[in-house]
Amino acid sequence: MSMNVHDRSNGELMSGACVPFAVPLLRKLQAYANLAALPAVVLLSLAGQVRAAPIFSEDFDGFTAPGGDFNGGQLRSNLVVAHTGDVTGWSKAGSGTVHAIDRANTFPRAGKQQDFAVMLFQDNVLTRDTAIAANLSGKLYRVDFEASPAVYQVESQKTTASDALLIEVLRGDNSVLVAHAHSPGAWSGKMKFSSGDFQYTGDGTGNVRLRIGPNGPMPSGRFAGAIDNVTVSAVHEPGSAPFPALVRKPPDFAREVRPIFEKSFHSHPIGSVGASGSPDFALI
Repeated sequence: MSMNVHDRSNGELMSGACVPFAVPLLRKLQAYANLAALPAVVLLSLAGQVRAAPIFSEDFDGFTAPGGDFNGGQLRSNLVVAHTGDVTGWSKAGSGTVHAIDRANTFPRAGKQQDFAVMLFQDNVLTRDTAIAANLSGKLYRVDFEASPAVYQVESQKTTASDALLIEVLRGDNSVLVAHAHSPGAWSGKMKFSSGDFQYTGDGTGNVRLRIGPNGPMPSGRFAGAIDNVTVSAVHEPGSAPFPALVRKPPDFAREVRPIFEKSFHSHPIGSVGASGSPDFALI
């Protein structure tokens, strides 16, 4: 960065090379300017909405299966796959459930920390065992997830463009509060996760659970896709009170920046002293 400093006490002009303190000073000033421009509530904005911390989250890394059911690598990608496993906190139904893929390791297992996603084959269904406190009457909620087309080791079982995952929010009596179908796209030789989401409004009938499976007639003979990193969050709507824990007051720019500005210049005397007895610098 090139910068000149003018000593207003004696009219001298000094180049940026002579003022090593100037760059960090400007960075501090810029940081304070950026903070001052922030709104009072510093939150993740989603088309005029903001979300609180997740009420529920699931990364499926609690997947377990007998050693023999980790039976090779996925078609083409060679990522580690397994079948007939379990995920803590979820009930399962369907043939070979739970199918999983380790996003971090190829076969034979390389010893990296495992990063599992579940793959939903033809009639595979997972239902959350414990209820989630996300159903206040009139309250808006958002479900986020990552999804990918999938396959195990047989080409004919790969996800096609017509396949989709079905994510349902269930009431306590197992009736469906909301259902969302998501198509992850066609399998193209590797796992390709992308973000998905949907919103729903609570009806006040009590806590809810999640159910995940294929969308459409079962069995299809194919994988509907893979899913990972599922979260449920409350959504703050414009005009309502902000989440108290996330309110932040911006700094007082004039009060906080001025002392830094004055101290930085006068604590680094450069050049001759003017008539007043001390330099009087300004950035130009």
